[in-house]
Amino acid sequence: MLSSLIDRCLKEGASAVDCRLGVSEGVNVDVREGKLENIERSEAQGVSLRVFYGQRQAHVSGSDLSDDGLSALAERCVAMARVVPEDKFCGLPDASLLATDMPDIDTTGDGEIPLEQIERDALEAEAAALAVAGVKTVG
Repeated sequence: MLSSLIDRCLKEGASAVDCRLGVSEGVNVDVREGKLENIERSEAQGVSLRVFYGQRQAHVSGSDLSDDGLSALAERCVAMARVVPEDKFCGLPDASLLATDMPDIDTTGDGEIPLEQIERDALEAEAAALAVAGVKTVG
């Protein structure tokens, strides 16, 4: 997906492009007075795109990862880069300065934590906070 986004920008006239894709999931558990109050789950995805047009650059981001959405993002970003003032300092670093031997690191995290564990942790955190002198619930 990202390589086709880069290709689209280059076809639109960009001289260089970089982009990234972000995906996140989250769970939020609220407790109050020792009882479960709220559970909220969120999921998000988005793409960030930076386009260079000579010594000009523009940056856009979006969450529509459909083919049409990515095409519109590419067109918009290149159009923006064409009209901004030149900046003698903008551009990507020389390829010789980029890391080529990347370490093998785990960026996946611990996986999904069971909801029961999150609720237990939230209850323990509330109890610990309320055990501090002067801390109390409001409302």
